[in-house]
Amino acid sequence: MKQFFTFLALVVFTATTYAQVGIGTTTPATSAALDITSTTKGFLIPRMSNAQRQAISSPVAGLMIYQTDGTAGFYYYNGSGWLEIRITTIQSEAIEANTLKVEYTDVLVSANTDVAANTLKVGYTDALVSANTDVAANILKVEYTDVLVSANTDVTANTLKVGYTEALVSANSDVVANTAKVGYTDVLVSANTDVAANTLKVGYTEALVSANTDVAANNAKVGVTTHVIGESYGGGIVFFVYDGGQHGLIAATADQSTGIRWYGGSNTNTRARADGIGAGLKNTTIIIANQGPVDGNAFAATVCNEYSVTVDGVTYGDWYLPSKYELNLLYMERATVGGFANNSYWSSTEGDNNNAWEQRVPNGNQTNNNKAGTRSNVRAVRAF
Repeated sequence: MKQFFTFLALVVFTATTYAQVGIGTTTPATSAALDITSTTKGFLIPRMSNAQRQAISSPVAGLMIYQTDGTAGFYYYNGSGWLEIRITTIQSEAIEANTLKVEYTDVLVSANTDVAANTLKVGYTDALVSANTDVAANILKVEYTDVLVSANTDVTANTLKVGYTEALVSANSDVVANTAKVGYTDVLVSANTDVAANTLKVGYTEALVSANTDVAANNAKVGVTTHVIGESYGGGIVFFVYDGGQHGLIAATADQSTGIRWYGGSNTNTRARADGIGAGLKNTTIIIANQGPVDGNAFAATVCNEYSVTVDGVTYGDWYLPSKYELNLLYMERATVGGFANNSYWSSTEGDNNNAWEQRVPNGNQTNNNKAGTRSNVRAVRAF
């Protein structure tokens, strides 16, 4: 008993002198009322049953005990009731796995490193993205403009870009390196530098691609049709082609006249002097506008202008008197087109007030002949 009173006196003396109590230490922390120090033992708080806990009279808020029966564990009094100190297994696993958290505020995100590092954040503005490195590094960004993309290296490196022009593609190594190739095998891709350069080509054979510079330059062309000399097309027979057969000239299948004059009844300077591909259409329009049928009779330009033919339900009415150059091209393919008389044919190219150019079939010569002559034939042409 004497020893107990000696220990009690020592504790009271220590608490009075230092205002702190230290157990296992002679230098208790100045901010602690009780400092228990040990590396081999723990701190044991009062243990009791559920009935004993409930029987505590007027518990003070913050009072803590360890319940030994029922749902055993630590309990504390919050001022109005007893609460168990517990984190459930489900809650623990959810926290550990960094479960998707929706509607977190920026304050909560910045205060919680697990959320900041791993949570999908939807609806962030550019300002929030640029201010938050975790978001900037990990968020999928949709509908970024080219300005935003070029300014943000994370987006530039990882974003799928659709509808880029050739200029943007060639200037952006990430796009060039990752462009989708549709319908081409690896063999075709490795063997074809144009395809390897990431161009989508629809419906073109390798031969067409290599022969067509526009396709090689990465312009997708769908449904392009080409034609050849001698083909029945557009209401007549093709006798001249260019642009790989995409454009050319067509001759009527028969003469529109076997003997007609060039002028409309009076020698007039019509100034229809154009020559070359397509010049005949311009000349025909000028001749009819500046001359007209003075005496009411038809002439070479009008019979071509008024010619029309319907094939497979399609009517072709844009015929004209060929220019001097176009007429010579037609003469060279006369056997292919067929139906030519061993006679002269009028062109739409005027020589002077009194004469116009014609093509002589017997010898192939082109001569300037009097507009009033009625012995020359006419064969209409049209362009495609």
